[in-house]
Amino acid sequence: GSSSRRCPVGTEAAAHPAAQKTPTPRAVTCYCGAPCALRPSKWGWFYGCTRRPCDGLVGVHPTSGRPLGTPASKAVRGLRRAVHLQLDPAWERYAVTAGITRNRARTAAYRWMKRALGLDRPYHTGELDAEGCWRALEVLAAMNPADPFPADPTAPDP
Repeated sequence: GSSSRRCPVGTEAAAHPAAQKTPTPRAVTCYCGAPCALRPSKWGWFYGCTRRPCDGLVGVHPTSGRPLGTPASKAVRGLRRAVHLQLDPAWERYAVTAGITRNRARTAAYRWMKRALGLDRPYHTGELDAEGCWRALEVLAAMNPADPFPADPTAPDP
């Protein structure tokens, strides 16, 4: 049934857009170069590409209207979900085993991903392209479960 479908954008728990305040639109450009338009869906607001047949879209923060990453094709959105399916449980377990808050654990995980991927900007799964997703999945597969997010004391904060 439709209740088992994964949400393509945003969160499945988001209130229907009709029940939400319309976010303030932002200028968002799709990976194909066309502008994106702010649109409602049953999962919440999203920016969708205005050029057909491009399937680029990205979810929207429910109150700020800020895009939750960069617009991506259906294939890249699937890869981003795969990264989250590996990364999120790892940092959630880390929070429990390290006795720290979920926020601190996620921050540590994202800093570790930034270093592991050699990024010059903060890590955000929603900004990865296909190649970045494959690299992230390789890094996550090689992670040491006993010490998943070792700190690098020489690394500056992102």
